[in-house]
Amino acid sequence: MIEITSASEAQAFINGNDTFLFDCDGVIWLGYQTPIPGSVEALQYLHSLGKRVIFVSNNSLHSRRDFVDIFHSFGLTHVSIDDIFTSTSAAAQYITHISPIHNNIFVLGGPGIVEELELTNLRIFYINEDGTNYDARPEKVDAVIVGLDSKLSYDKLALANTYLRHVNDTSGAYEAEFITTNMDNILVMKDGSLPGTGSISSFLIYSSGRIPTIIGKPSIKLLDCITEKLHIDPKRTCMVGDRLDTDIVFGHKGGINTLLVFSGYSTRKELSETPTDKRPTFACQSIGDLVKFIAQ
Repeated sequence: MIEITSASEAQAFINGNDTFLFDCDGVIWLGYQTPIPGSVEALQYLHSLGKRVIFVSNNSLHSRRDFVDIFHSFGLTHVSIDDIFTSTSAAAQYITHISPIHNNIFVLGGPGIVEELELTNLRIFYINEDGTNYDARPEKVDAVIVGLDSKLSYDKLALANTYLRHVNDTSGAYEAEFITTNMDNILVMKDGSLPGTGSISSFLIYSSGRIPTIIGKPSIKLLDCITEKLHIDPKRTCMVGDRLDTDIVFGHKGGINTLLVFSGYSTRKELSETPTDKRPTFACQSIGDLVKFIAQ
């Protein structure tokens, strides 16, 4: 592992990669409103060099359109929806591959995942914020998809559990596939952290006795969604993230380079306790350091 601490190391790192896959929370921003110092300048610099910059996020609270709005508010107006891959958009892509058109999907999540799934031809059902559509729920569904839900309620969890435990009378198999956008325990924010999608999924794992299909990092399914749409050379591609357990493992599974930053979740102490074969290819304090070192 190389810790980038100089202009020559930063330049060698950039020159050695053509495509950069960036996590967002803890790498570019903490809490959406304010970018991490230097992150915008680093992204602008890579763009000016003609590098391909892709954003890969487990955040299931927001849609890709929401992400575009955030980037544009930071002045990164070149970012488009095609540059963004999230666990929610990947879940929508995954479910359309495995399910016939117009199947019933129960969504336990917020507006972001609902928006992505509404772009498909699948029939989705979710309980709205005031719960007024609860009585319109289908008797059974073909899949339960879990994302981050800031309006989570016991009724929503109970309904998801009911669907997940429903067994076909003839085959004896479960009726609904259990899919979760990710298993992140927390969502890093500017002033702390919030329970992540994994906290919600863990409730249902325990109550239903079932194991979900995981779409987001570190699952290779998210990388499959990316490579289905983009050609990347693994030897000249780098995953940049702040979590050893998701971002860096994701990069290792995909056979690509990895850069760990310490501006978000994982710490230097955690890195020092990580086995050598599970460490990132590179590390630095933040992506802003890349430009800072080069400018010195």
